[in-house]
Amino acid sequence: MKNKIFFFVSLLVSGTLLSCVNASINLEEPVATAPKTSPVYALQAAALLPGGSLYTPITEGARDTILSKIQRYETQQKDKSNAVSIKSLRNIRYFPVVEIFKDTTGQTRYQASKNIVCLNETSHIYYGAEYQDRSKFKKEDNLNMYNGIKEVHGQKFADETVRRYKAIKWTVGKYFKDGKMSNKMDYAIQESDDGSFFMLKSTTLYGGSYDICYFKDGKPYICKEGDDGTITGKELQ
Repeated sequence: MKNKIFFFVSLLVSGTLLSCVNASINLEEPVATAPKTSPVYALQAAALLPGGSLYTPITEGARDTILSKIQRYETQQKDKSNAVSIKSLRNIRYFPVVEIFKDTTGQTRYQASKNIVCLNETSHIYYGAEYQDRSKFKKEDNLNMYNGIKEVHGQKFADETVRRYKAIKWTVGKYFKDGKMSNKMDYAIQESDDGSFFMLKSTTLYGGSYDICYFKDGKPYICKEGDDGTITGKELQ
């Protein structure tokens, strides 16, 4: 039981780790930094085109929060030789994330995501920023675990754990340099019409996946990696 409680406490305090990064930092954020709720669109080519409905500009509040998270992450690096200069954070580019999923009828849907991919153009390092809103979470949603934490650590600690968990958070992590995702992003920037890309986040009942897409000749392409590690672009249907 103690092992389960410890795991739950670690989960609540640490937050959700980005699936393709090696570290993350969580801080509570005011509601003002929250992106607006995005509508859902059917599979429409126009929505995927540059400037389409699926691409929501990053707000100033979100940008400032993400930059502060990246700065905090870099200043906490144990290996200072690999830490990124704070001055270089002035040269940050932002790329959108689009979510794709199937509804209850099996129809494919796209939705503008609140997540963001960032590129430090000075150090050429990519970061992922994931937004999560757990503000409606209540201890009654998982009362057994709450009581378990309370039994071991006391009510004050249990209440503080719930408070931290439900706080609105941005989670920021760094992508592995020269890793598969970073290489695909580099490829997309080189091949695209405008030197940019978007991340396609797929969600299913069994998990999810991330793909890097870009526009070439006005058409959306998706990056694919062959068995030999070669990256090519395939038109997104």
